[in-house]
Amino acid sequence: MCGVYVTQTFQADTDLLFWMYADRFEDMQDLQLELRRSTFGKAVNTPHAFTGMTKSFEFSEYPTSFQMGIPPRDYLCFYPFVRTPEYYLLPKWERQALLKDHGLVGHEFIPGILTNGVHGFGLGDYEWLLSFETNDLGILVDCVRRLRDCKARLYTKDEYPFIVGRRFELEEALSQYISSNQLTILQRKSLRGFPLSIFVTIFTYINLFFERGVKNGNETLST
Repeated sequence: MCGVYVTQTFQADTDLLFWMYADRFEDMQDLQLELRRSTFGKAVNTPHAFTGMTKSFEFSEYPTSFQMGIPPRDYLCFYPFVRTPEYYLLPKWERQALLKDHGLVGHEFIPGILTNGVHGFGLGDYEWLLSFETNDLGILVDCVRRLRDCKARLYTKDEYPFIVGRRFELEEALSQYISSNQLTILQRKSLRGFPLSIFVTIFTYINLFFERGVKNGNETLST
């Protein structure tokens, strides 16, 4: 698990955002099933769940921030999105130009913003899963607003939900919503006297590459 984020104030339909990653999908699914069977899992509803893979991009070989082992920031902004069919039918050079312009704008906000983008094609309702990490919400607002100026925006079909949260350790995150007595109830594996229902959004990244560089023409990434 990479992080647990409290979404109070930002979202009405979720309380916690879990960001998880593993090298194998089976390990992540087994962990989430174990959580569902636990006392904690019985008190949880999941309004959203997303899964993506860290495959190399069409016009970039840069790894995501979490793959490079960069320490997490205080806040995370996550959103999935889908591009229009017209985008994929554009000539390759035009797609490259659009993404280059988009990337140059994003680089204006480094190192204040860390980015993590992964592929979601065929794994759910979305094509791409993107997250921004930052210690300053003002920089996040400026970055997202600035990216709206890019022509690539014309080819965005859907980008909902936007979920923003503040990072905590798991027990501390739970303590933002429930009392110490209720935490003790959870630890004793009993739901008696535990009236709260927690809404948890989960997004999962599956690592596929571990060495950064090019081998036999295939791009690879590393932490």
